[in-house]
Amino acid sequence: MIARVYSAITAVAGALACDGVAKTRLNTRDQYLYRSIDDVLERLAPLLAQNRLCILPRVHERHTTDGSTRAGRYWWR
Repeated sequence: MIARVYSAITAVAGALACDGVAKTRLNTRDQYLYRSIDDVLERLAPLLAQNRLCILPRVHERHTTDGSTRAGRYWWR
């Protein structure tokens, strides 16, 4: 089972290595090209499906901060 998972991961990595994910978006303020997370997911999703893989996120830790500004607005992150 584990060997099949690693083979599938290798197949996805190989496909990404051949074509990559193009930097097609332009940051107009600083004048540079970049790829967005949506670009990466759009390229990755069919490869994952083709190789019968899925990504399951796992949260190990979570930190939050909250407070208010001098103007009295409440914020958190």
